[in-house]
Amino acid sequence: MDTRHWSVLLLHFAALLAEIHTETTKADTPTPTPTTTTTTVTTTNGSSTTAGPKKLIAITLLDPPFVMHEDRGTRFTGLAIEVFREIVQQTGYDNFDLKLPNDAEKYNWEESLLQINNLVGRLRSNEADVAIGAFTLTPNLASEVQVSQPILHTGYKLLYKIPDSWHPGEAMVTLLRPFSPGLWVLIIFMTVITSLVLYTIGRFSPYEDIAFVGKTSTYEGLNVPNSFLYTYSTLMWQGYTAAPKSFSGRVLVCIWWLFSIMTLASYIAALSVLLFRVPEIRTLPFSNMDEFCRQNKVDMLIVANSSSFNYLSISKRLLERRLYQKLKPENVFVGDIDKAVKKMMAADGKLALFLESSIAQYLATQDPCDKMVIGERLGDHSIGFICQKNSTVCDKLNVGILKMQEDEKIDVLKKKYFQGGCLAGKGRSYIFEGLPFFDTFGGEPDAIMPMSITITRFSSAFIILTLGIVIAGVLLVIEIYWSKKRGSPVPQRINRGGIDDDTERIRNEYRDEVERA
Repeated sequence: MDTRHWSVLLLHFAALLAEIHTETTKADTPTPTPTTTTTTVTTTNGSSTTAGPKKLIAITLLDPPFVMHEDRGTRFTGLAIEVFREIVQQTGYDNFDLKLPNDAEKYNWEESLLQINNLVGRLRSNEADVAIGAFTLTPNLASEVQVSQPILHTGYKLLYKIPDSWHPGEAMVTLLRPFSPGLWVLIIFMTVITSLVLYTIGRFSPYEDIAFVGKTSTYEGLNVPNSFLYTYSTLMWQGYTAAPKSFSGRVLVCIWWLFSIMTLASYIAALSVLLFRVPEIRTLPFSNMDEFCRQNKVDMLIVANSSSFNYLSISKRLLERRLYQKLKPENVFVGDIDKAVKKMMAADGKLALFLESSIAQYLATQDPCDKMVIGERLGDHSIGFICQKNSTVCDKLNVGILKMQEDEKIDVLKKKYFQGGCLAGKGRSYIFEGLPFFDTFGGEPDAIMPMSITITRFSSAFIILTLGIVIAGVLLVIEIYWSKKRGSPVPQRINRGGIDDDTERIRNEYRDEVERA
């Protein structure tokens, strides 16, 4: 091996020794202890806390069901509050102070797209670390503040007053409901007409020559009171021992008996359905957004400057444009959601409120259980928290949110606020209180199963009775004509003026018994 090769080997060996020496030196050098820095955060009331773990300063707005006061107290509760309270325990913070702005009475009011009661400005001025509420996560909002992971995905739906027919209760006029008001009036009218025709037959027919009620004069028997008593008693199936003698009178009463059977049978059948119907038949004027746009019985109500109003005003989708065009100026409500709900309820089914689907579902769970949510969800978007720009608060919150989603704790809270109360244990699609409802779009509410018998449905009975009255009148004319042709005059009314024969007979029998005694 020549000198050149030995030189190369010596160089490699020297480099190896140097590397070993360097590693040994690093191993012997102690690692420096990191220094702890203290950050001061100014709270909204001027006090200060130190971070190390530290206390978060949070600000919020009352916005049920996300943020609200507990009953008879100042403690906050709600879906967003419960999620935030759970997350804080997982992110290393000791606790959090929750502040409510002085102008919080305008909850859920959007002065502009980013100035939601100026909460964004409060975060930017370092008055709080985080804002808790139902903040719609948008690119514009993310450019101003830091946004968290979404805690809920929501959209927009219609809140509607449950029709009164779904809660009929025990009405005092239940016994009158089998027939419609118009049918009752027509039945009374036909009863009066039949009674008057019967009296006319008894007054002018020459063949009523036998006492109608045991009297010697036919015409005294078929007077007006007795004619009404006859028609009423037979209509009630109480019977009447006497009957007209003339052919025209008998035709009339036969037709009247048939009409009475139809009336009573229909009444009893309809009353049985009303008293014992299972299940109840429930109807709605529309069942989706498309039908709502096409019908004209229910108008849309919306809160001015709300997120729902902003969505409809800027959306380019066809269905949303149709909804926006359907909106009348007088139905753009200037106020909060509570007042808008009161206006919708006062309209008694003539208005439907368009708002956040999560808020609508929460309102449907509240007493007195007189509201429901209709339609598919439009404008899907996410809701989350917002934090100071360039802070680490939302980064820590995101870990807790993902953990709660993984453990399905957020789903449990959603069921608590959106499927509890009035909706607890009940279906969500085409089911209300366990009973199906029918979509009567384009028709009347009772189009599926009418609760009352109408004039149209009962018209055949009136046609038969009318024909009977006409036939009886024609026969009366024939009887009078035939009697005159044969020379038998139409009898005149007898003026008794004294005691009738029955009374005289009873007196004579009583006198005879007294004399025998």
